[in-house]
Amino acid sequence: MVHVMVSMSGLRRSEVVAGILDEAGGIEAVIDHPGEDIYDAGTGPEVLVVDLETYLSRKKGGFPPTAKVLVIAPDDEVGLPAIEGPLYGVIGPGAGTLELQTAVKAVANGVVLKEESGSQGFSSAKRISRCAVRTVCAPEN
Repeated sequence: MVHVMVSMSGLRRSEVVAGILDEAGGIEAVIDHPGEDIYDAGTGPEVLVVDLETYLSRKKGGFPPTAKVLVIAPDDEVGLPAIEGPLYGVIGPGAGTLELQTAVKAVANGVVLKEESGSQGFSSAKRISRCAVRTVCAPEN
């Protein structure tokens, strides 16, 4: 079981992403509520899924020490600033359900998502839909 914490800049966005992840077998997603410690001391999520706003606001040591960070950010974001947290990859905000679930499982297993062109060092693995869970969206062009 992969333990994932979702921390997006809005509760509804966190709920949608956590719902997408919970649908996958082998993933247990919880929503980060600031001030609540849902993990026992010395433990934490294997993967922390955050949006760019949360990533930038928490970069000064606000990440669980054991978590590998997966950032949801637009494809056109060039070069995320270096942080102390363990950044394992970037995925686009319109990635599909399967792409997000696969990326989380890969990151949990220590895979660093590299951009195929090699230009940025991290990849965007298609698009995480901004639609609600279980809503089918047409691919963006």
